[in-house]
Amino acid sequence: MDANNFGTRFAITQTTLGTINAEYVRATRVLVRPGNTIVNAFCVIGVPTLLTDRPAAAVTYSQFAYNGTAFITDRTTGARRQFDISESTAQFTANPTNGAINVSLTIVGREFLAGGALATTTTALGTYAGQSGIDGTQQTFGTPLTRQPDGSVGGGFSGWFFGPQGREAGLAFSFRIIDGNNDLVLGGSLTARR
Repeated sequence: MDANNFGTRFAITQTTLGTINAEYVRATRVLVRPGNTIVNAFCVIGVPTLLTDRPAAAVTYSQFAYNGTAFITDRTTGARRQFDISESTAQFTANPTNGAINVSLTIVGREFLAGGALATTTTALGTYAGQSGIDGTQQTFGTPLTRQPDGSVGGGFSGWFFGPQGREAGLAFSFRIIDGNNDLVLGGSLTARR
């Protein structure tokens, strides 16, 4: 507990990918409140795919689950809006032949209203993309994310594959950009199944 009786919270979540629960990957979240600020940290864990257990051909992941949040702060007034991003979409491909990992995250948010309810409408929060590679020596991939289509860099992602032949995958991501009067901060994890 901190000085304000706020306990640090840690969660491990078995996400639903399509219609079934993830078998090999889990989303994690740590929530702390240093002072008056709430800090979220996201990660993925699980049964990692061995470097020697690559699929024979390129794969496309088609089932996704997001665990994360977005904040937009008005730089003039200091007013801050928070969004749930679980309805966001993604594109995620991996090619074991050349090691290319392509990720595109289209973030869609539902604003938290007074009392904690979610808005009935969604807010487009942008598309962020990156291309990483795997070299066959480390169980990780990661790269900066760029906002599409303007190419602004303000964050990145890092992750790996889970289960036999990369049946599932996961990554953690973050992005921050000041756009006019808005300070946008995104953070979360994405779990995926092919």
